[in-house]
Amino acid sequence: MLLIESYILRQHTRPTMEESTLLVAHIMDTHYGGMLEALKKALDAGSELQRQNCANLMKPDLKVGQEIRNFIISSGGERYLNNPSQYEVRVHHLETGDPPEDTCIALVFQRQVALARDDQEGDDDQIQVILQRGQRWEHLGHWQDAILCYQMGLDKIPGHPELLFRLGSVQMRITPQLAAACESLKKAYEASPDRAEYARQLAHCFLELADRTDIEIRGVSRQDLRNHALVLLERAAALEPANEALLRELGSLRKRLGIEEDDIFFTDFEREA
Repeated sequence: MLLIESYILRQHTRPTMEESTLLVAHIMDTHYGGMLEALKKALDAGSELQRQNCANLMKPDLKVGQEIRNFIISSGGERYLNNPSQYEVRVHHLETGDPPEDTCIALVFQRQVALARDDQEGDDDQIQVILQRGQRWEHLGHWQDAILCYQMGLDKIPGHPELLFRLGSVQMRITPQLAAACESLKKAYEASPDRAEYARQLAHCFLELADRTDIEIRGVSRQDLRNHALVLLERAAALEPANEALLRELGSLRKRLGIEEDDIFFTDFEREA
């Protein structure tokens, strides 16, 4: 099995990326023995397959052991939990930091090293044609035609993340379809949580929906939407740390929400939605 992603949730303080790497290496060395060398090689090579997600709980009444699943979902890892035949999620509990704090570390292993492309290789050309046609409609300002184009593409290739991303981005331009846009972009992000632009656009959609007082929202508060947008922008910034425009946007939202620069806001939005 191949380690492809890790989630580290600590009670009060967020681990640094360097600390997270050491914690994952410790778990691998302690519990998995011979797999440590493979982890070191992946980290040294800058492998995109091994991604780290770290956060702390901002609500004192929550416990890391109870919230680790929600953290995985809110960070885009729902597919790991829903596909046990392809992925195995192993959770470890320990105390880390100074002073020691309750910490939960979830490691995601892929059961097969070689990723199956399913039948998508034969669909690549077809997808490109659909995307080009949809973008031509977008350039002309024909939003409904673009939406129809992407929807027809999804009928042929369900769940394709780029089609979902383009569909949601166009739906955002039409106020009555903001809720549908959030759903499309959420599916795109869940399918490809390593795409910073997906996380960023979903954050924009949540913020726009939260700020539209003329649109009724059920099941979640407007503040929850803003908080979840912050989580998404944190994720995007971690994926693109050199993106200055993204960092400015993140800083502006942190200031708006009253979040300290070094904090990450962890929300249970996914459980409420």
